[in-house]
Amino acid sequence: MRDKTSTKSKLTATEFAQLPETLIPRELIHGELIEMSAPKNRHQDIVLNIAVFLRDYTRQHGGKAVIAPMNVFLDEFNVVQPDVFWVHPESDRCMLGQDDWWHGAPDLVVEVFSTSTTRHDRVVKFRLYEQFGVREYWMIDPENGLIEIWGLQNHKFVGLGIYEKGDEFISVALNHKKILVDDLLG
Repeated sequence: MRDKTSTKSKLTATEFAQLPETLIPRELIHGELIEMSAPKNRHQDIVLNIAVFLRDYTRQHGGKAVIAPMNVFLDEFNVVQPDVFWVHPESDRCMLGQDDWWHGAPDLVVEVFSTSTTRHDRVVKFRLYEQFGVREYWMIDPENGLIEIWGLQNHKFVGLGIYEKGDEFISVALNHKKILVDDLLG
């Protein structure tokens, strides 16, 4: 959902970084400041499930799991705040900078749809994540209980499947780990 007070002139990532700290979800997309509504409880339940799952995975295999709000600087005009993301322990494409924010494409990004963000996550952020080289993108539809998995192959996202409760899938980014949908959706 675009805020009615969005800027008319482009902001840079440097200018975006100088904005006051807030818990209001906001991103810089193609130089435009986008502010979103706070998520609902079901959204946050799923985000927490995924964060706990990735924290447990990270304890065994390394890497870093991060939840929103956390800035990920893709380039000078695109700063996103994925609901959850994971960075491989040997990643050279996404690193924590001296500014204590992440720079580059995470290995795994998870977006949980909200009524106001579904199109943004499905179209705008999908294209950005593909363009900047996110290895795997999970789009979660809490309303319908679905997880849609996309993997990067030859610089393009390829649909790897749509899964519902009772299903399991394999995460290539997480070293071909088998994951039960029920563990993520609760």
